[in-house]
Formats: sequence, structure tokens, C-alpha cells
Amino acid sequence: RFGRFFHEAGAFASRYELQEGGVLGSGMSGEVCAAVSRATGDQCAVKTLATQGLDGEDRERVMAEVENQLRMDHPNICRLLEVFEEP
Repeated sequence: RFGRFFHEAGAFASRYELQEGGVLGSGMSGEVCAAVSRATGDQCAVKTLATQGLDGEDRERVMAEVENQLRMDHPNICRLLEVFEEP
């Protein structure tokens, strides 16, 4: 029921295809892009977070927020289904 973490190189590209010109929005921590699931063909939104250069405390804070979002399940909150962390 909860989302999943993937740490393998290439895991994201094997599951999703980013849509060309599909940037839906951007902010200080990253951007949101349109993508399509390779398995189902469903359209989805993908949020990227820039974690390079974060110190240990800031990285822990970001990961705690991600873990909280993975557990959220409410009709008025957009679900976070999967998290990809690649080298």
C-alpha cells in the first residue's frame, strides 16, 4: 500500500519515460515533469529533488519528508508512489 524506494542505477528509466518538453513546474528544490509509465501507459507527474551538496542534517530532513509523504493516503493529497535515488 505504501510507496517504494529504488536505489539501482537505471531503475527510473526502466519504469518511466519523461515526456519531451514536459516540465510542468519548477521551484527551489527541483522541478515537476510529465512522464508515462512504461508498464501501464498511465500518465504521471515526476518530481525531481536536487540532493547534491546537502549536508548530512539537511539530507536527513529531506529523506524524512519523503518517507512521510510515502505513508500519506488521503483523497485530498496527491500520492507519492515511488522514490528513485540514483548515483
